Amino acid sequence: MQLLSNLLDGTQSAKAQVMVAPPPVAVRESTSGSIGLDDNMRRAHQMIQELACQGLTVTQLLARLAISQKTLNKRFAAVYGRTPGEAIRQIRLERAKPWLTTTELFIGRIAEMCGFEEASNFNLFFKRETSCTPSQFRASHQEER
Repeated sequence: MQLLSNLLDGTQSAKAQVMVAPPPVAVRESTSGSIGLDDNMRRAHQMIQELACQGLTVTQLLARLAISQKTLNKRFAAVYGRTPGEAIRQIRLERAKPWLTTTELFIGRIAEMCGFEEASNFNLFFKRETSCTPSQFRASHQEER
């Protein structure tokens, strides 16, 4: 304290800079980024992660949660930055891409693995999301291999 007082008064100059490490940050709900993350949002996120490629729909998600679609969409988007429907589509798309580019599986089989009963629905979905068909995506990425 005396050194600090002398430095502030100008009666003593600092000889060397002293670095003091900060204490570790205690992770609490307020610092973990999960503020407002209620049990329904945790459950919804977990179900989407686990069941998106098993054909999970928002309607099925709502049936498992005691919450309205409007409330679910609003709260989910506030926490995760997108609606549950968008999250389901994103997971399906991200799972399909590596199968298209690293395997020779039939498009129909990949569609099934992504939760689509019909390959035609998968083709429409994929084209809407990426602006190309699964076959075009596969062909353009096989050239990069």
